[in-house]
Order: sequence, then structure tokens, then C-alpha cells
Amino acid sequence: ATPTIGANQSVSGFPTPTMRPSGLPTVEPFTSIPPSVSAILDSWRTAGISCGEPNVGMPENEPQWICQGTLRGIRINIAFMADNAGVMDLEAQVPSATDAKTAKGVFDDLMVATPVFSTVMPAIQQWIQGWNGSSGLVSTDVPGAHVSIESDATWITVTLARAPRFGSPTPGSSV
Repeated sequence: ATPTIGANQSVSGFPTPTMRPSGLPTVEPFTSIPPSVSAILDSWRTAGISCGEPNVGMPENEPQWICQGTLRGIRINIAFMADNAGVMDLEAQVPSATDAKTAKGVFDDLMVATPVFSTVMPAIQQWIQGWNGSSGLVSTDVPGAHVSIESDATWITVTLARAPRFGSPTPGSSV
């Protein structure tokens, strides 16, 4: 017997979908890696961080990477998005149980291994080192980037975002 969906409709009566329904976000593989990102991936690989294949999808329709590794014996998760002008956003997380001194060291190691924002990296690193381990969100702006640290019950997260996000290269990128 053919399975039925409703009183008068059978499964075989519905056409096989040939495309995704409109309005649903899509994520597709990305085949071309911008040169500024290749330098990051190479540097992170040397530091012990590995990244999956990039995907293009929501929200910006730009390539996005998910990466993981261990720095100073602490697990770090990283997500970042880039375009041809360089890194747009970078978010790095360590578990909330990580003490502030160690978390700052892990984030500093990540910044050293990240060959973008080089013109403002000393200011970014100094600001991260000044974080006192408090819960909640703190943020600052340096020329060309917005930086924040958020600590909650699950994660300590550092976020870097290019400013302005569109139309200008990431400070210190190789583009």
C-alpha cells in the first residue's frame, strides 16, 4: 500500500523537489580562498589550530570558517568570516572555567598567530591584557576594528570586527 499524507493524497503524488524552497538560508561550499585568509590558515595550522572547509552562507554570503585547536593546553573554538578585503569578523572562545590570566594568554597567542589587523594588533593585545576577568560584555574601538570580550556561564569570547565592515581592507592584511 502507498503511504498517504492526507485523506486523498499519497506520497507518490508529490513531485520530487529539485531546488531548495525559497526563503530558506543556504550554505554552500566555497572554492576560492582569499590570499589574506590563506596566510591566517597557514599560521594557525603552525600554531595548532585546524579549520574546516569554508562555507558561504548566512548572514553575509561571504566565506566562513569554523576552527578548533589547543593553545596553552586550553581548547579554543574560532569562527571567522572574510571577503576579498580580508577578515570581516573573528570570534574566539575558551571555556568559562578558564581563569582570566590563562584566557588572556590564549587570546594573546591567537593574536600573535593571526597575520591581520597588524597595524593595530599592539593596541588590541594591550586591551585584551587589560581585561580584568569580569563577567558580561566589554568592548572598545581601535582604528579599523571593534574589539570585545564577553564572559558568561559557558564561554569567554573575544570578537574582532573590521570597521567599517564593508568597503575597506582589514588593517594590516596582505590585500
